[in-house]
Formats: sequence, structure tokens, C-alpha cells
Amino acid sequence: MLYGKKLDKRIDWVAYTLEEPPFFRTEHVGSAVHARSLVDNIIKIMGMICLEMIGYFSDTEGSQDYPISSLKALYPARGNYITVAGKTGGGKLSEEKKN
Repeated sequence: MLYGKKLDKRIDWVAYTLEEPPFFRTEHVGSAVHARSLVDNIIKIMGMICLEMIGYFSDTEGSQDYPISSLKALYPARGNYITVAGKTGGGKLSEEKKN
């Protein structure tokens, strides 16, 4: 979709590795290595889109679990959806669009 387009922003297409144990929560996690390189090179970030766990699907009630129980009030109990999440006040990249 971007082939041949002139862009006024830098776009990095990144695939992270070492995101699971035994490297999870260490300085060797791929996303941490990438983030550190951005900081070290003073590269400003406008936003990020992360395709996390794309491919999981279940229509079974209760098949979706959350690390924080309060999220159950906000998100579905079935693992049959894709969502866009962002920090509150995080900017236009994750704002809800209403038509």
C-alpha cells in the first residue's frame, strides 16, 4: 500500500524476536532492544501498531482472559475480536472515530 508513496514520516516495519521465556522481561527481548536503539539514536516516535496474538480465535464464552481482572468489564469474554488500544490521551493514532 505504501510502495512508491512519498512519506513525510519515518516508518519502521519491525518483527520482534525473543518475546517469550526465557528472554521475557530481560534486556534481550526484541522490543526492548529496538526501543533502546531508538532512544540511543534520538529517534522520535509518533505511534506504534503492534499485531499481538493475531491468529487466536475462539467463539467459546469465557475463552478470553486478561492479566488485569478489571479489563473484563471493558472487553469481550470471547476470543473472537481484534481491538486497537492506546494510552489515554495518546493522540490521534488510537482515538475512536465516529461517523
